[in-house]
Amino acid sequence: MLIEAADGGAQKRLLTWLFFQGTRITATLKLDWSQIDLDRKTVRMFNAKGDRWEDFPLHKAVVAALVKVPEAERHTAVFPWSNRSSLRRWLPALATSVGVPFTPHMARHTLGTQLAASGASLATIMKALGHSQASSSLRYQSPDIEIVRAAAAKVDYRKRAS
Repeated sequence: MLIEAADGGAQKRLLTWLFFQGTRITATLKLDWSQIDLDRKTVRMFNAKGDRWEDFPLHKAVVAALVKVPEAERHTAVFPWSNRSSLRRWLPALATSVGVPFTPHMARHTLGTQLAASGASLATIMKALGHSQASSSLRYQSPDIEIVRAAAAKVDYRKRAS
């Protein structure tokens, strides 16, 4: 709902990025077009917490949003906001307008939760979120009651390994 409610330009592109890439907002707002390879569908980002550069795959929704940016505009920052404080001018109002509590960091948690729900391995979730410690990625996974119910339904005590 939040992505759909955003304007058709940079706001929608940023929200699409946050939800499908799950990168930290500070690193996201520092992105330069030189870090994006649309042919390979990858982005090279500096992981400040891990003190390393990493390559990440770009989600198809993100690629679709990025290719809409005219070539003439692909010479500077990918997003027009210089820091997360500058998002306060529009993001809280947008979230309120659709009745969704939201901060950019919540998108990271959403991605971790969605990856876990889709059956992604912990190693995959760690890579997607740029974590080097499993305990960090585990905090980003919040299975809902139906996921827990489905997992518990698979338990069958009548079957025993011999």
